[in-house]
Amino acid sequence: MNDLLIFVLYSDLGSNFNNWVMFGFRILLLIELIRVHGFKKLEGDHDTPNPLGLPQKLNNFISALAMAYLPFFLLAGLFTRILVIPALMVTAIGYFVIHRKDDLATRDIPYMYSISLLLLLLLGPGTISMDHWMFNQLIK
Repeated sequence: MNDLLIFVLYSDLGSNFNNWVMFGFRILLLIELIRVHGFKKLEGDHDTPNPLGLPQKLNNFISALAMAYLPFFLLAGLFTRILVIPALMVTAIGYFVIHRKDDLATRDIPYMYSISLLLLLLLGPGTISMDHWMFNQLIK
């Protein structure tokens, strides 16, 4: 259990500079994700593309959760490695399924979001985050 908590919460990128850079990257990425894609998902008449064949209301809920609500927790760096997965799934499905036959310029947006969210998943939020604070409270 301790190993799982360490994997989920621990993220030190080696130097104070690197941790501040990740903080800035995380904030700028997630503000843009919420502003451009999250607010669009919250419009009442917006139907998210549904390549997996889920019930449309469930599909819209998952998409809105991943793009509009969970990023607010990610801004604070709270359970980053877990909560980034739904947004990564939505953007990766957009890239690999929805836009697979589109031109490169159209595929570029979900690709860039997927790569950026994958980086956040792999490296974690850094020491300027709630994850780091919780790690210090629970583990140390």
